Amino acid sequence: MKKVDFKAFVLTTMFVCSIGMAMAQKSAKEAIKYAESIDFDKMMDPKIDLKQCSYIAEEKGNYGIMSIDGNPMLRGGLIPSGIHMLQLHYEDFNYNSSKSVRMISENRQFHFEAGKSYHFDRKKSEKYELVIEEDSDNKIEYLRALMEYTEANPDRLNGTWNGEKKRLMNTFFIQYTLEGNKMAYEGKSKHAGMKAFVAEGRLLYNENILIMFPEKATANGKEVEHFSKEPQYIWYYTITDHVLHIEGGRLFEKGGLIWENTGEFRKTN
Repeated sequence: MKKVDFKAFVLTTMFVCSIGMAMAQKSAKEAIKYAESIDFDKMMDPKIDLKQCSYIAEEKGNYGIMSIDGNPMLRGGLIPSGIHMLQLHYEDFNYNSSKSVRMISENRQFHFEAGKSYHFDRKKSEKYELVIEEDSDNKIEYLRALMEYTEANPDRLNGTWNGEKKRLMNTFFIQYTLEGNKMAYEGKSKHAGMKAFVAEGRLLYNENILIMFPEKATANGKEVEHFSKEPQYIWYYTITDHVLHIEGGRLFEKGGLIWENTGEFRKTN
């Protein structure tokens, strides 16, 4: 019999639970917004070892991080842990003028620890300055917790779930078939002659966030081109008394229709 490392088991359990509790304190809208801020395409690249990386919130526009290690194309995101040189550009808040703004440009070296996430903020001390801070909501830890939760709870969403949703003068009949980390969605309109929208994808989830990575779809009997290249769909969900409630996130918009995918769905098997 394989010996279980009890200490490692306890630490892993505490780690997953702490991330889950932290996210549970957020509203559905906040939880979805946080998940949407993660660059899953880059962070789930199998060639990247998250344990050896750090994450910096990416800056946009003519402000904040202008380059990392001299590379103007790299202004944040996932980077190898260690020491990096950052070129910063930000407003001089000590410049006392009502008519103009003076900007500060500087290079700053910083050591990023493996497995941690950071962001930049303006702090008021003796002078206003841009500082590097560690995030309380660590995107790397959050992603790792999602992966671990999905793997540890493969049967949580299993089953066929059915429901309907009204939109203006239309009614959509919706079915989800969930098994492990796979999802199949089918939406049908009540209007005669309209064929179903069918989508399939891979799943990641925790206690309340459901993420589908698109793989293939058909709309009105025709294949949806480039569906697998679309961003992931992210919803907030709860399960109570064999009812799956899905809210938030974006809707499927294919074949000239907005296909509903949220609402209450009852388990039929």
